[in-house]
Amino acid sequence: MTGSTALIAVVVTSLASYLIQLRTKSRDFTLAQVQERSLQTRDAIMSIYDLLARMLKAKEEQLKLAQGYYDDFPRDQQQAIVNESNGTDQRWRHDKESSEMLVYLYFGDSGTVAAWSATKDAMQNYSQCVERIYRKYQGSRAPERACDAESGATMKALGSLRAHFVERYQGVLAP
Repeated sequence: MTGSTALIAVVVTSLASYLIQLRTKSRDFTLAQVQERSLQTRDAIMSIYDLLARMLKAKEEQLKLAQGYYDDFPRDQQQAIVNESNGTDQRWRHDKESSEMLVYLYFGDSGTVAAWSATKDAMQNYSQCVERIYRKYQGSRAPERACDAESGATMKALGSLRAHFVERYQGVLAP
């Protein structure tokens, strides 16, 4: 009896140890998945925000150029601002579709998709306004409040998108 009791004790202990290890590995795997998903989500948010921030800055600089803020700058510096704005416009046209795909992949809920769509449209409207003003007022000064409505709409849409991103990101962090 003593030998069989010892054998049962070894089997039960081994089985319990195995189950504990299995449970620990399962938790570790789940934690690793959450960490990986949170990093991917954060990277998607930062990629989208980088694109939006660059576009905002380029349009603000282009508008300031039209409003005469940089009239005292040498012509080559003014041209550098124009070139940077043009490059940012090209990046926007190329990367907004990729950003939209990131929104659908990582934030497929209708609220975030709608916020992205509103932000993208507002950014496009602001960009078009700045382009119109820049062309119209070359050689003169654009009004101080030019494109204020479009800029305000863009900032409001961006704030809504930010709120959706933060809410979704916090949801990813809490498995």
